[in-house]
Amino acid sequence: MWEEELEQQVSVAVKRVGKVVAPRDLRTPHPALARLREAEARRQAKHQASGYSWDMPYFDAPMYQRQLRIFSGLVRALAPVYGRQEVDCEDKWIQGIGTLHHLVLHLHFGGVRMALQIFEPSDRGREKERKPVKATTLSIDTDRSRDGVHE
Repeated sequence: MWEEELEQQVSVAVKRVGKVVAPRDLRTPHPALARLREAEARRQAKHQASGYSWDMPYFDAPMYQRQLRIFSGLVRALAPVYGRQEVDCEDKWIQGIGTLHHLVLHLHFGGVRMALQIFEPSDRGREKERKPVKATTLSIDTDRSRDGVHE
């Protein structure tokens, strides 16, 4: 049992996090976005060389840039109190639509893993198991995919 009161724990966490400022752009993104941004830069260079539409970066659209800014801000806020964070691309192939690319923020702290994903009303071809959203929605789920656990 915790001997500290909940208010004391929250106070310590708030002090540790400090002031959080939402990023207005991605000029100085958090390192948790580094691998994804490097992959996008490679896709951009390949697209410029080839001109083929299938070589285009996945996350150039304003909607995705906004999601990246949100994830960068969340990671900056969580980094002082949470373990390891990484923004990644997860692909899902849907027959008749093709491959959908999603941004996912993976949070790792000891044995606890979470996955945060933003769903937009404009997302096309949403998976059958997920209802369409009417407003931009942040989904928080357990991150079982990294553990090899399947339901």
